[in-house]
Amino acid sequence: MQHPVSPRQLAWLSGHCGAPLQGPPFVVNRTARFSSAYRQYLRLLQPQAAVLAWLAKRDDALLTYVEVAQDVIMPGEDELCAFAEQFNRSFVQHRHRSRQMTIFENGNARSGARTPGVTFQWYSDRHSKLTGEVDCFHFEARVSGSKAIKRHGFTCGNLSQVDLEDWFARLWSSKAIGLYRKDLERLGRWLDNRRKRTRRRASIITDSGYNEDLSRGCIAYRAVGSTAQGLIDSFGRGPFVYTIKPTFDEHAHEHVPELVEKVA
Repeated sequence: MQHPVSPRQLAWLSGHCGAPLQGPPFVVNRTARFSSAYRQYLRLLQPQAAVLAWLAKRDDALLTYVEVAQDVIMPGEDELCAFAEQFNRSFVQHRHRSRQMTIFENGNARSGARTPGVTFQWYSDRHSKLTGEVDCFHFEARVSGSKAIKRHGFTCGNLSQVDLEDWFARLWSSKAIGLYRKDLERLGRWLDNRRKRTRRRASIITDSGYNEDLSRGCIAYRAVGSTAQGLIDSFGRGPFVYTIKPTFDEHAHEHVPELVEKVA
C-alpha cells in the first residue's frame, strides 16, 4: 500500500478476513524494497467479498502474492490417503526452472519453494477451512510477484470477479501442469533401446518369467525419486508416460485407479 490504512480500517479488515491483522506477518509498516512509494504490507487471509470490494477501490495498492485453492471432500480416510499418495507420484509442473518437488514425511507435498512465478502445494491432513469437513484434499496455486500475477490476469480490481474454477481449468488444459501415469516396462525398454540404438518393441522375458525391461524401468523410476516429476525431468515426456485428465469434484476418488501404474 502506498498510503497505510488506519487502525480503524485494520480492525474492520480483521473482522472480514480469516485471520486478524495483528502485526507481522499480516501487517508490516516499512518501505518496500522495490519502491519507496509503497510503505505498508498487508497479508489478507481468506478475504470476504467486502474486503475485495474495498481493495478494488484503492488506487494505491499493488498485488505481490495470490493463493488460489481447491478443496475436494473424499468419502472417507482410505479414499483420501489413496488419492493423495497417487497425486504425489503423478503430479508434474512443466517449466519449473530449478525448483525441486518435495514430498514431506507426513505425505504433503509442494512443487517447489516459493519464488517468483507459480508454485503448487497440496495436503490432506487438515480439515477444510471453508466448511470444516474432514477427509479433505487441498490443492493450491501460489502466484508470487507482480509480473506473474498480471500474467495470470489478477488485479486488485478484478479479484472478486475471477472465476477460480475456470482459472484452474485453463491451467490444466494449457498443460502447464498435469497428472501422468507411468508404464515402467515401456520405460525400461525405451532406456535399453536408447543405450543400444535399437528399436525393439517386444519385452525381454527370461524362461523363468523375469521381465528385464520391467526391472530396468523400476530401478530407473526409483532412482529419480519414484515420481512422474522426476521421471519427466530426467527423461522427458517419452512414450512411457500417459496424461490423465484431472478431476477436482466429489467424484475425484473414483479416478484413483487411473493414477496407479500398470505394473505386471
